[in-house]
Amino acid sequence: MMRSMPAGQKQPDAPAGNSWRSVLISVLFAGLATVGFAFYGVPAMAGWLARHTPSSMAAYTTRQTLEAMDNIALNATKLPPATKAHYRDLFEAVAARAPRGANGYRLVSGMPQPSSNAFALPDGA
Repeated sequence: MMRSMPAGQKQPDAPAGNSWRSVLISVLFAGLATVGFAFYGVPAMAGWLARHTPSSMAAYTTRQTLEAMDNIALNATKLPPATKAHYRDLFEAVAARAPRGANGYRLVSGMPQPSSNAFALPDGA
């Protein structure tokens, strides 16, 4: 049975402890959900996108990225030809054992700015 309040009086507020406890639980839940999404949701979505991206889109993305990198961030490599050949041989040996085989990957040389040493593109470049 509900008690009616006299006119002009307000219902008493809930105790302050319950309010802070609810806020703390909500913040904790939001933090755990964010961490869970970062560790499980993002990799799951990336895997799904990788499996379902058409090869024509991957090739287009790679072409556009390499063109942008050439214009913005890559200079001609300064490695001697013998060193470049050595690294190409190593790369081809590893690529031959990879799932897409030796022809599924390619090595692109350049001198990055500021100083990343490697990156991969969707179609194996």
